[in-house]
Amino acid sequence: MRRREKHTHAPYRIALNVITEGSLIGLPKEVRTDSLSQAVTKLFENNKVWMYERSIQGFGVARRVTGGFQQPEFAMKIYVRKKKPKSQIKHPVPRRISIPDIGIIETDVTTIGQLQLHKFSSYARPPMPGCSISRAKGVTGTFGCYVTPNNPDDLNVFYLLTSAHVLTDFFRESGGIVEQPATDDQTGRENFKIGMIKKYTTPKFDSDIRSFPNSIDAGIALIDGTIERDFRIREVGVKPLGVGNIIESLPVYKVGRSTDYTSGQITDTSFKTAFYFQGSPAQGKEQRAGFKNLVLCDYRSNVGDSGALVLSGKNKVLGLHMGGSTSGSFFCRFRRITSALNIRLAESL
Repeated sequence: MRRREKHTHAPYRIALNVITEGSLIGLPKEVRTDSLSQAVTKLFENNKVWMYERSIQGFGVARRVTGGFQQPEFAMKIYVRKKKPKSQIKHPVPRRISIPDIGIIETDVTTIGQLQLHKFSSYARPPMPGCSISRAKGVTGTFGCYVTPNNPDDLNVFYLLTSAHVLTDFFRESGGIVEQPATDDQTGRENFKIGMIKKYTTPKFDSDIRSFPNSIDAGIALIDGTIERDFRIREVGVKPLGVGNIIESLPVYKVGRSTDYTSGQITDTSFKTAFYFQGSPAQGKEQRAGFKNLVLCDYRSNVGDSGALVLSGKNKVLGLHMGGSTSGSFFCRFRRITSALNIRLAESL
């Protein structure tokens, strides 16, 4: 790659698709020849041996970090659970990868820990974004925010927004009651029901490691009309101020059930990863779902924070927290969510 292009994000995003999916997406149509397609397929086959390593947590594009300092040039980021001595790595990540019609791509291996899909655990009335919720007897997550149907005739209908994997396990029992706090956080004999599951995104499952067809993890539940609503985000006491733009190094924060308020900045706007969900009893094995176009950040999070709203320092909504590790967290983009579920942020009305 030419020197000036090392400081440009676009070629690396194209390279990311070429290397991880064997895809020509992003390249001009006039160069997408059969010979190039064959060369890209061969390139993927030659590189998949190290991409199969289970220690690899995800891929992305961000500026290289050397000695703890961010450098001006971009690199294809390989996020791993833990760095190992070269003598212990059977299939090491190549430092450079040559791609036809793009050039030499530099890689940068970064420790991120073990990623997992991700508790404020108290009873809260009215329910506030940032508090604990779950499907009845389901996994614990976080109430992201209030949304409404994208229909001017339904302005008095309100949903709560959270992660899809909080509302369903996809292969077993789905639908039903949403409770606050989550089942695992309940004490006493209060009425915990706050709504009913309306709909959620279901990921496409594919065992092919080139497959990253998903980009959002979100669902909504219809709020009981008798329950008072509080649009302010717990702990910070502010309402979301519309939807913001996602840019590199932007300061962000979230308020989640488990780790409350944490903040950081965006480190990678092209993050892709895969998760394995427990399949149905008939399937008897885990089902892989690949996700791309996610956003990686360095704010702290933990299990139970899934569904938390991620906002900029100016309280603009950016997305929904999906998961993370001890050293990194990621979210899916809010605008993609609203488009897929045909909703809009209630406070933007």
